[in-house]
Amino acid sequence: MIIYKKYIQKDGIGYDHVYYQSSNIEYSMCEDHPNNRLKTLTIVFGKGRTYRYDNVDVNDYVNFKNAILGENLLEKSNGKAFHRYIKNYPATKLDDTDLNKLQEQKIQFMKLDESEKIAKLTDEEKVNDCFNLMINGNITDIELVEKYGKEIFDKAIIKENEYLKTLND
Repeated sequence: MIIYKKYIQKDGIGYDHVYYQSSNIEYSMCEDHPNNRLKTLTIVFGKGRTYRYDNVDVNDYVNFKNAILGENLLEKSNGKAFHRYIKNYPATKLDDTDLNKLQEQKIQFMKLDESEKIAKLTDEEKVNDCFNLMINGNITDIELVEKYGKEIFDKAIIKENEYLKTLND
């Protein structure tokens, strides 16, 4: 089952990074070359064993990624989907992947997602977000400044002071 995914375009090639909750499969990265139904797929298995599969049909990749196992849509297993759709493609064993570095990469992607989401907000929406996080108390001031910047943080402080004043009146 997919727990996180990030699609990145770079130099005309798409990279589909997918992290799984699976007893066998940790991560996959599919190189999505435009105008080519055949993909290059790298899979990291448990304990970091890493293999590259070349010329994987796009349909087989999508079925593997989404753990499509036929009529029973409730049965989801990326391990079983791997055996059904990917295992018979020629594989090249790569150096093992450090699973801690893989986890760090996922965290960086998630931070990038958050930054992209914040960048799309208006200043007023940013101030409101920052203010809501302040009053919920589940984030430090340092984290808020890093996330929104000093100017937005200062405006949220003013809003918080106004809010606290209304509670005291």
